[in-house]
Amino acid sequence: MDIAINYMFLGRAIGHYSRLGYHYIEAPWLVSEQASDITRPPEAPQLSLPLLGGALVASAEQSFLQLDLDNRLPEGRFVACTPCFRPEPVPDRYRQTTFMKVELYQNVDVSEESMFMMLADAQDFMTLMTFEHTPPWKGQLPLPEGRGLEEKMLTTSDQPGRKAID
Repeated sequence: MDIAINYMFLGRAIGHYSRLGYHYIEAPWLVSEQASDITRPPEAPQLSLPLLGGALVASAEQSFLQLDLDNRLPEGRFVACTPCFRPEPVPDRYRQTTFMKVELYQNVDVSEESMFMMLADAQDFMTLMTFEHTPPWKGQLPLPEGRGLEEKMLTTSDQPGRKAID
C-alpha cells in the first residue's frame, strides 16, 4: 500500500516547532549499529548497509542518538525530519516499511515535566492541522495540571517565536 508523502505537512511541522524554540538540524539517515541498537526492538532485524558502514534509521531518534554519541549535538531542543526504514511484516495504512517523519529531541533539562511539555507541543501542532476526522489522540495526553493546550495557544498566538510554557 503506497501512501503519498505530504511534504507540505512535514514543512509546516518543522516551522511550527522552530517557532517554539526547537532548533532544526539535518540528521543522518545512516547510523552506527550501536546507535540503532539503543532503540531497536530485539526481534527487529538490523537494517545494515556494510558497504556504507552503518544501518538505515528506523527513526530520527536514532539519528539524534548518533549525533550525541559522536559529541556533535550541543545541549538543547531539536527537530529533524528523516526517512524511517522498518521491516514491517504486513504493511498497512499505519505500518509502512518506509515513511518520512518529523521528530523532536531534547538532551537538556530531561524530566517528566519536560517530556509532557514536548507532548503538549506535538498535540498543539496536530490540533492546529485540519483533518478529515478528529484525531483519536486529541485530548488524550495526560498533561500536568495547568499546562493545557488552551493556555499555550492563547499565549503563543500573542508572542510568535516564544514558548508559552516556561
